[in-house]
Amino acid sequence: MHFPKEFLLNRSLKDQCREYPVSYVDPGEWIKVEVRLYAEKVDNAAKNRKDRPMDRGQRLRILIDLCSGQAIRAEPSSKIRTGGPDLLTTRLNPSRLIAFVFLVVFECFTGAQSKAAEETAADLQIVKGPYLQWPTRNSMTIMWETSLEASSRVTVFKTKRLHAHGRPPGHTPGLNSVADSGKLTSDDTFETIHEVIVDELLPGTDYNYRVFSRDRAGQVIESDEYSFRTAVDRDVPFSFGITSETGGSGQPQYNIPLFHEMSLLRPDFVLLAGDMVMNGPEYGDWDKFLFTPGRELFVNTPFYLCLGNHEMLTKDGKLADESPWFNRFMSYPPPERYYSFDYGNAHFTAIDSITTVDYRANEKGEISPVLRGGSDGLRPGSTQYDFLVNDLKSSMAVWKFVFFHYSPYVSADFEVDALRELCPVFEKYGVDFVVTSHTIVYERSHPIRSNQIDHDDGTIYLVAGGSGSYPQWLTPKRAWHTAMSRAVPHFVQFSIARNVLELKVFDYEGQLFDTLTLTK
Repeated sequence: MHFPKEFLLNRSLKDQCREYPVSYVDPGEWIKVEVRLYAEKVDNAAKNRKDRPMDRGQRLRILIDLCSGQAIRAEPSSKIRTGGPDLLTTRLNPSRLIAFVFLVVFECFTGAQSKAAEETAADLQIVKGPYLQWPTRNSMTIMWETSLEASSRVTVFKTKRLHAHGRPPGHTPGLNSVADSGKLTSDDTFETIHEVIVDELLPGTDYNYRVFSRDRAGQVIESDEYSFRTAVDRDVPFSFGITSETGGSGQPQYNIPLFHEMSLLRPDFVLLAGDMVMNGPEYGDWDKFLFTPGRELFVNTPFYLCLGNHEMLTKDGKLADESPWFNRFMSYPPPERYYSFDYGNAHFTAIDSITTVDYRANEKGEISPVLRGGSDGLRPGSTQYDFLVNDLKSSMAVWKFVFFHYSPYVSADFEVDALRELCPVFEKYGVDFVVTSHTIVYERSHPIRSNQIDHDDGTIYLVAGGSGSYPQWLTPKRAWHTAMSRAVPHFVQFSIARNVLELKVFDYEGQLFDTLTLTK
């Protein structure tokens, strides 16, 4: 296959086509592409001529016969917005163009389909993601959302390290895809929210991936190439981050810098302790407070979210019975409100503290929280309580974490001390850390057992109030259980290497302000 000289401005179109999934390219068909170009200069004298080189802001469609590799025709398209590297048009003139991002393949089509497909070419977009869910040692769940119902395809490539001495000028450090190692996973169901499980992978291994969707009109949209790492084996060191309150804090200005600082530490995954949106039933809140500010992190770092009250909070200030967008955008085992997983030599259990706590008035009219009884509560005999006990009892992990939203111990407003009814369970089955949020501060307790400090056999309660700061919520003095407390937008980073655990806490500007090391 060969291509006209005009296409070889920077990177060969032929090389790009090799990277495209062969399932989309049938011999004998045409392939419609768009070339992204940047105008280095425009011949001003030629602007009034019909054969002028180009007009900024136009778009060129090129039809290529895959059998011969020749351009069949080039067609200018409608105006689009200008600015930055943009889609430019009418005649390709190598002396006046520099190619930046070279090829975006939208669809394969026969000649009879081409006109209808071109009329809707701008409609299909990736509007959320891609992002990663539920990593195991042998699989990864990849999700994204499209503007129209479309099919789901993911290509995954093994990677090789790019050494500095062999790096081409201008090439950023990273991992290169191994060309002949591609694995294609697809689902031809037409959906807007896409969920693809890529399996048969190796533990603790880095892969590059790209997602594709094709709508009913034949349009194809693809993402950039990103990377992920599968979960590590039991004795392999790993790290993870924790934050919360990107929506519930009401201070969204901290979200982007906070997620950016988290990404610089390159955690293997992230725990989100709830209130990641303002009003969970509102579709737009999930982009505004979570997926857009966290995109840089979530394209290569899987996250686990537990329900906060704001995931269920309606605009009129009431708690809904469920959180439909939480269920749609997350991929956890049923019932999704509570679940558990292993990573390395640690075990993690997420529980739902929102639908299991009621606020009731006592005889004096004072409002206080109580655990809800019945099968849907969190007291002995309830479904979730039994899950918690059986889950912790069956785990033989070296380190154990439980995370949920309401805090049983915090020297500030909004403490939900009714949840201390669960502390004997945590203590009995050796939980090392209970991670919560709700109160928008950072606080670490001393190790606690039987409601007393126990440095030998206690559980540490960590309030990771995340992306916000409400110092006015703190009590005037620390409580007896408080080891460290500070009201500042922050995130937590855990590193575990076999029997050694290291905790570090950073503010949204990357300044370290708390550390702890434990050895078993």
